[in-house]
Amino acid sequence: MSKKLLFFDRHKVEEYYLYEPETNLLEVWIRTTSGLEPIAQPENWISPRLGTRFDIASGRLQLYKPDGTKFYTYIEVNSLLDQERDRANQATQRFTEAEEMLQKYRDRYGELPD
Repeated sequence: MSKKLLFFDRHKVEEYYLYEPETNLLEVWIRTTSGLEPIAQPENWISPRLGTRFDIASGRLQLYKPDGTKFYTYIEVNSLLDQERDRANQATQRFTEAEEMLQKYRDRYGELPD
């Protein structure tokens, strides 16, 4: 990791983050006049550049947008997509059933008058 840190320091990166999920360790470096310097207390860190909050208090890293809403994980996004897909399928099924009912009505009573 020291090579990466040196590379980013040399290229004037403003912030550098390193997270180890197995140990829930977050390390943060921020650019100062002397280069990238480590932050002593990165718990609940808010990036001055991004406005993003990094919270590790729950035992895993959670990111929050500047407005306080959380960034969803890949798994959470896929779960939400599955839920929306199921909801859309159910709505399509209800629409199909309503069309079938309307067709039965038309077959039995004819078209509605204008």
